[in-house]
Amino acid sequence: MICFGHDDPTVIRMLQDLTGVDPQTIPLDDKKTMSLFTSTKALGVEPEQIHSKTGSFGIPEFGTKFVRGMLEDTKPTTFEELIRISRFITWYRCMAK
Repeated sequence: MICFGHDDPTVIRMLQDLTGVDPQTIPLDDKKTMSLFTSTKALGVEPEQIHSKTGSFGIPEFGTKFVRGMLEDTKPTTFEELIRISRFITWYRCMAK
């Protein structure tokens, strides 16, 4: 089964237009960026303030309660781990259709 319809490229482009930051210039091993998937510290807020232990609310594919729970359970530390989680999410959504 092939699933189409992901909005990620469009959302990433919109974020680039809004912020002026080219996503291809962001290092894949940036510690502060990676910390968003395990903590709210880089955002400067406490988990209680946003009702989440992760700072991934506005990141496409990683903002839902289901995925934030996966992040809390897996505590990813590498970009490769995020890719694996994202692939699982895509598979799960395709199977649910």
